[in-house]
Amino acid sequence: IEFLDVTRKQVSSLKLKTNDFGTFTGSFIIPQTMLDGNVTLKTDDGEIEVRVEEYKRPTFQVEFSPLKESYKLNNTVTIKGTVTAFSGYGLSQAKVAYHIVRSQNREFYNYKYRRGIYRPNYNYNAETTEIKTDTITTGDQGQYQIIFKAIPGDSNNDDNTNYTYAINADVTDASGETRSAETTVTIGNNDIKIDNYLPEQVFAKDTINVPVSINNLNGQAQKGEIKVEVYALKNTDRVFKNRLWSNPDQFVISKPDFKNDFPEYAYNNEDFIPSWPKLNKVVSLNIQVDTVKPGTINLEALRKQPTGMYQVVISARNQKGD
Repeated sequence: IEFLDVTRKQVSSLKLKTNDFGTFTGSFIIPQTMLDGNVTLKTDDGEIEVRVEEYKRPTFQVEFSPLKESYKLNNTVTIKGTVTAFSGYGLSQAKVAYHIVRSQNREFYNYKYRRGIYRPNYNYNAETTEIKTDTITTGDQGQYQIIFKAIPGDSNNDDNTNYTYAINADVTDASGETRSAETTVTIGNNDIKIDNYLPEQVFAKDTINVPVSINNLNGQAQKGEIKVEVYALKNTDRVFKNRLWSNPDQFVISKPDFKNDFPEYAYNNEDFIPSWPKLNKVVSLNIQVDTVKPGTINLEALRKQPTGMYQVVISARNQKGD
């Protein structure tokens, strides 16, 4: 077996003999003066490459703190982090070179029929732009702050538009060792969202207690109030089959003829649940939430309601009034 360096020059060789199972074992010493790269172990019957690199055990790590504050577009954002040696102390006077890249996310709402319910379908497009680069140094405890303005793009920035700011930090200590970390921050004009886990279908005998919370766009819990209203809908008098074709843009067949020939299919949008008229409000809840634990949507009142489709409307306001 020949041991060849990155220039295909032979470094050393071995003569080995296979055992009864056709396997063999041996070793080569890699010279410290040899260039890094792909070295080759070659025989008359084939060869393989092995990647040789210089490895240094890391001595510190770079971390970003969770972003608990809520920001809106054009606000000044402060991102905090720490550089900590593995021995436990903060690394002071380390250089932090960072760059921030913005990408646009816009939600387009169109309804898709899934599992018996029409739910919003979310699509996104993204435009990436670098908005800031700079170099700072860590403090006495290894802490650093990255401050930037959440500049939006030139497009129409309505409540359904938000931006993701990707922050990449490369930290270099006095010995020249470099470690990196990355985090993302999502910011929009509407800076909060409601997280709930309402099932699409429930049985009257089930215990209907569902957690609900207000979070900022980065998933951190917010303090505020959540309002839940449940409305009974005027259900249809039949169950429709799923159409195997799309709705026509012009109706050649009249509605009575269609109902006569295809009684099990919806003529237009009779099976589009969000268009069903509301009858009456059957549940009204005001839930206080904080940053420690989520609230609970208690829908026990639905046990007394008849079988059918109900619309649940959830609205929220955080402590800032958003």
